[in-house]
Amino acid sequence: MTTESPATDTAWHTLSVADALSKEGVDPATGLTSAEVEKRRAQYGSNKFAEAEKVSGWTKFVRQYQDPMQIVLLAAALVSLIVIRDRGTALLLFGLTLLNAVMSLNQEGKAEASVAALQKMMIVQTRVRSMSLAM
Repeated sequence: MTTESPATDTAWHTLSVADALSKEGVDPATGLTSAEVEKRRAQYGSNKFAEAEKVSGWTKFVRQYQDPMQIVLLAAALVSLIVIRDRGTALLLFGLTLLNAVMSLNQEGKAEASVAALQKMMIVQTRVRSMSLAM
């Protein structure tokens, strides 16, 4: 049995079942041993969907200020505060950026919740059947 990784440019859909099993180093009569399954799981990871990294709320909040419109509002607030010395306008603009960031975080949270709900609804089932191969 071979455990070398097959070429990534293999056109798997063009191979016969026997050729595909041979390339993967699988014995058609017995399949993989438990030890080989564990070895491959350690090498390639579990056969499941990748999970997104958890990002802290503070990081998400700061990320909202990478938006060009937020930057323009902040720049206008700073100009209003420093150059024009109009504290009321500057405070209003800072408030708008905060409101915009909070609303964006709320929408982002709803979208993440929707994706999580969809992933919970997704049922992944596999059926394994025994087949004899003519070799």
